Order: sequence, then structure tokens, then C-alpha cells
Amino acid sequence: MSKYPHVLSPLVVRGHVLKNRLEVSNSLPHFLQGNEPFPAESVITHYANKAKAGAAIVTCMGINNFSRDMIVPMEADFTHSPDFDLYNPACQNYLMQMADAIHYHGAVACMGFFVGPPSDYPLQKPDGSLEILRLSDIANSRPLSEKEVDPFGQSDMMTRSVKAALLNTTPEHMEFIADSLAQQVKILKFLDFDMVSIHLCYRGQLPTQFLSPLTNTRKDEYGGSLENRAKFPLMCLKKIREAAGRDMIVEILFSGEEPEGGYTMDEGVEFLKRVEPYVDIVQFRAGEADPNHPIPFELEHTPFLKYAENAKKKGLKMKVAYVGGFHYFDDVEAAVAEGKVDIVSAARAFISNPNYVQLMQEGRADDLVPCLRCNKCHGRSPHDPFVSVCSINPRIGIEHRLDVLESPARPSICIAVIGGGPAGMKTAMDLCDRGHKVTLYDAEDHLGGAIYHADFVPFKWTLRDFKRYLIHQVEKRPIDVRLNTRATPEMVKAEGFDMVISALDASPVKPPIPGLDKLHVMVATESTAIHYTPCSRMPGRSCLASTPWSRPLSPLWRMTR
Repeated sequence: MSKYPHVLSPLVVRGHVLKNRLEVSNSLPHFLQGNEPFPAESVITHYANKAKAGAAIVTCMGINNFSRDMIVPMEADFTHSPDFDLYNPACQNYLMQMADAIHYHGAVACMGFFVGPPSDYPLQKPDGSLEILRLSDIANSRPLSEKEVDPFGQSDMMTRSVKAALLNTTPEHMEFIADSLAQQVKILKFLDFDMVSIHLCYRGQLPTQFLSPLTNTRKDEYGGSLENRAKFPLMCLKKIREAAGRDMIVEILFSGEEPEGGYTMDEGVEFLKRVEPYVDIVQFRAGEADPNHPIPFELEHTPFLKYAENAKKKGLKMKVAYVGGFHYFDDVEAAVAEGKVDIVSAARAFISNPNYVQLMQEGRADDLVPCLRCNKCHGRSPHDPFVSVCSINPRIGIEHRLDVLESPARPSICIAVIGGGPAGMKTAMDLCDRGHKVTLYDAEDHLGGAIYHADFVPFKWTLRDFKRYLIHQVEKRPIDVRLNTRATPEMVKAEGFDMVISALDASPVKPPIPGLDKLHVMVATESTAIHYTPCSRMPGRSCLASTPWSRPLSPLWRMTR
């Protein structure tokens, strides 16, 4: 613990002793189960493994209030998110099993709420009957013009689908919705969950849309000033706090500021100070959903940490967390040590590294597998298969079947792996770890294969880090690496190997775009013809230089520099 003492130190929140400052934020690879109204074994195993990885808080997903029967576009992220039925005793049994599995590894069990479109609000009456307030019914209760629904020309699905309901919501509707949320929190507490996480960001839910001036154009007592716009969210959080009682943690996910026309950073902090009596943790996020999942084109590791830092400086008393890019141990430790956050939230770090906290505790930063920020674990396109994947952790999506799928290691044999790219290096590493004697061949004078070019393009930094990780891992193992060696059948046969594995030929595919055959157009792998040389004019910096055989630099390359 000496290397990262601040993030690994305990923290007490509402009587719960968090064993460290690490939280698994609300996340779930989308295709771990079908439309079952309860957590399937695949989902329970996934969250149990997050707790096993050492996180202090594990946040589950699955309260979407009957969205499982809705038909929405294939590309919508929440199309295949689970939707657990809190009101069905048969489903409650499985939810309690999920909480128990998280508790088994000493973590706080948290359930995330995303009651956004196309979800509704259920409320069980004293006689046991279930009444459901449907957002679609509210939206259709009074016809609205296009200008009323979309005055700023916003086109994202979440905003538009709730906006009509926002304008037609009555005080009676607000009371019903607040009571519904509180009742669901009370059920989760009965099912032994220690914490709830309420989604109040990106203008994705009705209370959040009331808060935002981008969406709230009401002219009554619930529109206009911050005080008016905050009335409905405050009503919800107050009732949630009453339902949670003294010992249940309440967290909200909150956009630090909104795009132009929305609330500012200072106004956001002002709202948070109003809800301090009801909320224990605020998890800061970006103003919109997509940027909150940073990709390699975002060169800064944690681009929205400024929101958490600003709130701490403004004297916010609740615990402050932040999600969006945390991965590397030094970043995580510095954020806590410098007082920018109390809690570090992350999702992809725990997906790419199932032993994340163990590596941190043991100070093994060089064994941390760099996340590629490809977001395959989070989103999809209409043409992707219905499976959950991680580009660097093949166990994601099949965690619950590993005892059947994985076979014991065979007796040690001699194996040749041909090709020193990522596939070849990872194959050699795994074979070596299973006790085999491995020889790795590559015709080049370096390892890296098709991702060698990542060293030359700034926005490929995640691939660059991954390549360096693989090379370092190969070097740490007793693998016989033979560079500048083009393996031939005769050579391999003469060595007497028991098995040969080919890991060759990762070639870029050129789309049928006119002009791609011109000399000034390069594919990524051809950028290896460009290299850096020390710059005499600026010590410590480098200049671009091209080898004699390189082609002229393309305009795109010049722009990226």
C-alpha cells in the first residue's frame, strides 16, 4: 500500500467503511443476458468479479422500469440493457443473490437507476395493485408543436423523447414519480443493497430535464430560475433520502456543466449545495454522454476532472467522485492525494483488468493492461453481433462459463509462434504462462507488427501503450525472441518444434474511395516510414524526419502534427 497510499486508504460514508477509494461505476456489457426480468447468472458473475477485483463499491445496472418490452432502434445503447422487475418476488430472489455475491468480496452493493426513455414509473398501492405512470401518456396528453419540443434544434433521442412529457407534467405527476423512485429504493434496501446511484446527467431523465435550461422552457413555477428548475429534482431526492434511511448511501451522477445554453459549472455547484442534506456522493460527468467515455482522440487522460476539482474548491461538503478516463495508477493516486476527488470511479479499468486493485496493491503498474478506449464494451452499431466483448480481455462475455470453456494446461512442449505483432506476442505470453517453451519469430528488427505505427500518431496513444505493454511482458518471460528472422518451413522443421502457430498478415483494408491510390495517401502502417529525430532547436523535443524511401507526407499527416 505504500506506493498508492491515498487511493487505497479507507473512507467512511454513512456508516459504511469503504476499504479503498475505488468505485465500479454503473456499467454492464450489453449482451450478458436477454430480456429476463431478473439478473441472470452471467450478470451476477460479472458483478461478483468486479467485487473480487477489489473495488470498494460495485454499481449494478438494471432499473429501467419495464423498458424491456419496448421496441427502440438497434443502435440505442439501452436497447439491451437489463430491466429488473423490483415488484416481482421471484425476481427479488435473484437481486438479493447479486447483492450477496458482491458482499462476499467485501464490497458495497450499489444499484444504478436510469429511468429514462422509454421507461415508466411504477407505484405499488396499499392493496398490492401496481399503478404505472407512462411517460408516453404524459407526452400525448396535450399536443405540442415542434418548436415547443425542440426549440434548440436538438436531435438526440433521449432529450426529444422526454421533452414533451416535461412540458405536460403536472404537480400530481411529480409527486407520483418521486414516490415511485422512493418506493424502489426502499425495495432495494430490503433486498440488502447498501447504496443507490441516481442518474441525473446528460438531460436523459425527467428530473434532470427539469434542471436544465436547455430543455426546461416552462413558464410556471417549475421553470425559469435555478430555484424553480430545481424544485422537482429536490422533491425526488428528498423522498429518496427518506426511503434510504440513515444507513443507505445515496449517490447522484451529475454533469459538471452543460453545453452552451445549459447550466454553468457554478450553477451546477449551487444546485448540489441545495441537495447536500439528501445526497452522500456526487459523481461528476461530462455534459453529454458520448464525451464522458473518452476515446484516443481525447489526448488528456481525465478531461473532465476539472468539475470535481472546482466543486471541492467551492466547498461542497458531500463526497466527490469523478468518472471518465481513470485507468493508470499514477493518475488515480494523484487525484485523491491532491484533494481533487474523494472517490475514483471507473468502468473500463475493471473490465480490461479483472485484477485491477490487486495490481495496485502490489505496485505492479507495469502489469496493468492498458485500455484501448475502443468502447466495444459499451456501445455497438446496428451491424455488430449480439455479444459482449473487450478488445484486450477475452474473458468478458463468457466469465460465467470459464470453468467449462477453459481446459487445463497440457504437458510442456516446444512451440514456435511466427509473427511478433499483438496476436503473436499475446499467444507467446499465454503459452509461456501455461508452462510451454516458446520461440517467437519476427522478420522485422522490432516487435509490434501492424500496431508499430502507433508510435508515430498522437491519437494512437492507447495502442502505443498497449504495444509497449506487450513487448515488456514478452521481455519479462523466458521467451526466445528471434528478430530479423523470417521463419521458413525448413527452419521450423529443423528446430524440432512440437507445434507451430502462425500469427501473420494483419493488413489494412482500403475502402473503395476514389483517389486512395494516389502517392500522397498513406494507410496507418505506412507511417512507420516516418520517424522522429532529436530536435537541436528545442532540447527534449523531436522533429519529424523521413527515411529516404518514404513517400511524401500527406496533408492529413501534416495537420495531425
